[in-house]
This record gives sequence, structure tokens and C-alpha cells, in this order.
Amino acid sequence: MESGVLRQITLTLIVSTMALSSGMSTGWLTPMTPKLRRFDSPVGRMTKQDISHLAAVPLYVGFFVAFAYGFIAKKFGRKDALICVGIPSIVSGLILTFTKSKVALFVGRSFGGCTMIGGVMASFMYVSETVNDSIRGTLMTILAFQINVGILLSNVLGDTLSYETFNFIGIAIPVVSSILILWLPESPHFLVDNDRIKDAMRSLLWLKEGIT
Repeated sequence: MESGVLRQITLTLIVSTMALSSGMSTGWLTPMTPKLRRFDSPVGRMTKQDISHLAAVPLYVGFFVAFAYGFIAKKFGRKDALICVGIPSIVSGLILTFTKSKVALFVGRSFGGCTMIGGVMASFMYVSETVNDSIRGTLMTILAFQINVGILLSNVLGDTLSYETFNFIGIAIPVVSSILILWLPESPHFLVDNDRIKDAMRSLLWLKEGIT
């Protein structure tokens, strides 16, 4: 076994929780629609037109956010881009959990759009630059799998849990993810591109288990 494989698998599993959040945000509306259409909805009964707008908002936001995440990843680092996925995900969950306003619900879903796009971009970029060539394909598959798991979880948990409990889970996952990601090293590719050679060497040593 190549050096650092177990550490790189652990790294991928940690980062993949951001892809999981992306999937949960993507699948959020399907189980929430029946709850939002009821007269006892937390924000009042929403019309079919409201729901269609609620579906479109995160996609429009995600389109523009993609450029922002690309800039953050290039300017500040892949790790910082990952953390910047966690922040709007937490904000989105807080708004969706506690709001009683339709307008705030749209704002919450707008932050969810950041998670939908950023979770995919940042996690794939980070893992592709930090794991060995021999296992990169396999580990990248884990990220894609986690997106689908997130969508499935949204449908299963959203149907069985209350509106507030389900959204609280949407807060807890990125909180834990962001804390764990702080423990991970920056991408050595990013560090070399920015002439931080010593930092890149330390990052590589960590990834190869030269530093514990």
C-alpha cells in the first residue's frame, strides 16, 4: 500500500460531507413541498407558483456563485473554498429552521444555492489535488456517491421528520464538516502555484503520513 492512503481516504470522507450537504440542499424541496403547501406551514401556505420560484432561486444564485468559488479557490486556497461552502450552508439551515416569513425562506434557499454548487466544486477540486493518482478515481467516486446519498437522505428524512428537525440536521452536518476541515492541510498544488514551497512540502509530508 502506498504511503498516506489511509490518511487520504479519511481526508476524502471528511470532505465528502460537503458533497453530502450539496446533495441534501439539492433534494430539499421535494419532501418540503407538501409541508409548505399545508395551511399550517411555518411560513404560511405557499402556492404552486411560490414553490416553482423557490425551486428556481438557488439555481440562479448557484450560477453566479460558481464564479465566486472559483475566485476564492484560486486566490485564497482550496481549503478556504471548502470552508466558504460550510458558512452559507449553516446560514441557510438557520434561516430555514427558524423563519416565519416567505421572503426569508427565499433568502435561505438562496444560501442553499451556494451549497449546491460550491459543495460540488470545492470538494472535487480539493480531493483531486491532494490524493495519490492510483486512488484518485476511486475517491472522486465517493464524492459523487455522497451527492446522491444527500438527495436520498433529503427524501427519506424530509418525509419522516418534522420541518424544523430536518432543517436542523442541515445545520449540524456543515458545522461538523467545517470543524473537521480546519484540521486538513491546504492543497500542495495551490501552495506551489503561490510560491509557498515550504508549506507545500509540509502539506505533502502530512498527506504521505510523514507528519502525524
